Amino acid sequence: MTDLLESEAAQQAILRIAQGCLISPVSTDVEREGAESLLRRMGNSRAIGLAKSRGLLAADDAVRVPLDLQWEIAAKEQSFSIDFGDGQSFLANPFQRRFWEAAENSSWVSVSAPTSSGKSFILRKWVERKIAGANPCRVVFLTPTRALVEETGTAFRESLPSDVPVITLPWDAEVLKNDKELYVLTQERLHLIQQFKSGFSFDFLVVDEAQKVGDDSRGIILSEVIDEAVSRNPLLHVVFASPMASNPEILLEGRPGNTSAQALVDGTCTVNQTLLYVNQVPRNTRSYEVRVANGGKSYAAGKVHLSNRPTTLAMKFALIALAMGEDSTGNLIYANGRASAEKMASLISHYRPKQELDAFTKQRINDAVSYVSAAIHPKFALCTTLRKGSAFHYGSMPLHVKELVEGLFKDGIVKYLTCTSTLLEGVNLPCTNIFVRAPKKGDQKMNEADFWNLAGRAGRWGNEFQGNVVCIDTEKGGWGAVPTARTRQIIQRAADLTDVGVTDLESFVDWTISEPSRPADAVEETLLSFLSSRSMANRTPSEIFGVRTSDALADRAQQAVARALTDVNVPRFVIARHAGISPTRIQALVDFFRNQNDLESFVLPTPESDDAYEAYKSALDLVAVTLGGPCGNDGRRFSLSRLIVRWMKGVPMSRIIDDRYAYRNSQGTADWSSVIRDVMKDVEDFCRFHAPKYLACYADALEVAAGRPMGEQSAEAVTMMLELGVPRTTDMSLIGLGLSRATTIAIGELQRDGELDRAAVQDWIVSVDWETAPVARYAAQEVLRLLEGFDSQWGSAAVGD
Repeated sequence: MTDLLESEAAQQAILRIAQGCLISPVSTDVEREGAESLLRRMGNSRAIGLAKSRGLLAADDAVRVPLDLQWEIAAKEQSFSIDFGDGQSFLANPFQRRFWEAAENSSWVSVSAPTSSGKSFILRKWVERKIAGANPCRVVFLTPTRALVEETGTAFRESLPSDVPVITLPWDAEVLKNDKELYVLTQERLHLIQQFKSGFSFDFLVVDEAQKVGDDSRGIILSEVIDEAVSRNPLLHVVFASPMASNPEILLEGRPGNTSAQALVDGTCTVNQTLLYVNQVPRNTRSYEVRVANGGKSYAAGKVHLSNRPTTLAMKFALIALAMGEDSTGNLIYANGRASAEKMASLISHYRPKQELDAFTKQRINDAVSYVSAAIHPKFALCTTLRKGSAFHYGSMPLHVKELVEGLFKDGIVKYLTCTSTLLEGVNLPCTNIFVRAPKKGDQKMNEADFWNLAGRAGRWGNEFQGNVVCIDTEKGGWGAVPTARTRQIIQRAADLTDVGVTDLESFVDWTISEPSRPADAVEETLLSFLSSRSMANRTPSEIFGVRTSDALADRAQQAVARALTDVNVPRFVIARHAGISPTRIQALVDFFRNQNDLESFVLPTPESDDAYEAYKSALDLVAVTLGGPCGNDGRRFSLSRLIVRWMKGVPMSRIIDDRYAYRNSQGTADWSSVIRDVMKDVEDFCRFHAPKYLACYADALEVAAGRPMGEQSAEAVTMMLELGVPRTTDMSLIGLGLSRATTIAIGELQRDGELDRAAVQDWIVSVDWETAPVARYAAQEVLRLLEGFDSQWGSAAVGD
């Protein structure tokens, strides 16, 4: 590790010298040519391209250095070149070259490299190579969030041949229908496909942001789907990619015997991040000292003066960001929560000097405001801040709204963007400056590994030469450990059986048998669910991939699982299908149904049914009592039942918000901002996560008790409607092509047939004249952008916002 750190320090120094020569107004042509030669020898072709695009280097490819140095550069570039087949090659950086060699020579690979090292690009190129070289070929690319699913899926659709479907939804009709298929999924979506398609296996697996294997219950589910994939195909080729991890080799433990493997910790630096401390000058609230932090020390770099006297911490934060960011593009402000993000964006828009906008920029902003008004609500604070070049971005906002905001930020139309911890999930959002003050992740102080993952967004490769990470009030409390130097995180797998973990598992098993309705710690319940499904397949904890344990701990865990399964007679496929729910709870629900005389009265109807509200309210009551679902009290369950029914029916979010506001207003507690945030959070957390998890289990338990299918819709259909917020197969197919829920609802009224698959939907939208169609402008624009990516021969969509 010492050698690696020394290598990183040397590369950073070389980059400083090269970039200084390029951007300094007093640099000579010889100095700039010398900088280019340094960057070529480092394999940093994108920095050279950036310099050429900004007129800092000559646009031609000539190398204006002595001949012997030209030979050395040519040899270096040749060593960085990667053969892509069919006579094609591309120039990589040192990390990308080392990754390619490892992935070509080993069946299992785990790599770790800095955020800006080009991981995403090289992973995509490797997947493209595998798909091009094998027939048949099925690849799964796992990402931790739906936002990354859409971003990655879009990138693949733009680069893969049009006859290779990029599948992002478990319900897509293309699943298992083609010789070559690429799946871009979260671990939950892969789990659904595995459970509903018993024959689903694949040849290659890429796990991006693989350090998420340590994220509590979601980390356990990630281990579970990888274990299932390996059990179905022991010859599976696997690649794990993590940012700034010190022990990527842990992810290779437990792989099938005799499988070649390689771990790679790389320190390739492609951009520099400058760490700055900003603190108030004593007795002068409008003057702040700026210091550069390097090597554990800090050095005076100047002062910044605020335009106003800050009277609150939020105002101070906003004014410092404005003073240092000025009118430059690419300023990210990190906020510790949704309300704080909205407030910070509003303050920035208030104090930022008025800007004169050209007609094109005005139209982009007006179109964005129109879409946000339709997708969320006209009174959403984003509609106001966007008009002043400021925006915010947090997890519970609809995906396409976040993508719209990201697009405006990347294009420089939004110059100040306030984000919460969702920015840590790997979304490719490059910036020039990041401003942070005592950052938190959730309710906890942010650890150093997460901080440097966040900092990696500053100066993303090919977009900037460097980035600035501005730490405010480092001399005051609230920071915990003030960051001084880049650190690597230790990957820990949530499914590993430690002594503490097994003790907690034993305690959970003891009380969940007698108190099934008691709310549980999601980690212990998810672990029990995982181990139980494997135990029912006659596999011990020691035989499961992704579970590190000792013989003694494995025995204790196995005994605890055996106790939990003593009175369980539910089929294994039901236990395996519902990851995260204890088998004892599922059994309790099945037993309840078996004791009822009229099972038909418990069927979950389609959302348009006249008795849908009552049926889903009763279902949530049972979920709370038997499965321990987080449904709240009786009044809360009544509210949630109305929400999920209307969400499944495709009711626009703005109407749902209006109704919530009217109720709050009648209670004297109405506030537009809090109502809008609460509805979005309920949709994201309950409609799209908890409700699919528990109501799908409810539907399966009912069928187990009845011994036959029940009602018009399966557990799979319930899950689809809840996650996507639409009622028909046609709507799902539209969303599968990349359209937003808001646009799908707007144009869905024009199509009476509710059972169209992806191919039929493509044919339909191609046949409509969207320039004159009777739909809202934002919806027509989104469809037209989709149509621009359709291949004229194959009719394949290249989705992008």
